[in-house]
Amino acid sequence: METKQLLELPLQELELTPEFTAQGARMGFHLLKDILSVSAEELIRTDGFTFRWLNELISFLDKHKLLYLLQPIPGKTAG
Repeated sequence: METKQLLELPLQELELTPEFTAQGARMGFHLLKDILSVSAEELIRTDGFTFRWLNELISFLDKHKLLYLLQPIPGKTAG
């Protein structure tokens, strides 16, 4: 599957645990691109964030060779 398609799929349609998708929804994330559109600092400050949740995200991105998408975007600062 292409990266763009993967980013546009609802979290529950990806190979993620129900706990991850439920926690993501509570945090306001419904698509992978929603998560990746915020900086790491914003993500960590999001109500409901846990490092266990982040670990699952990292594992998923690594499996799909997309881990680089978590890197900061040059010129983008935390809100």
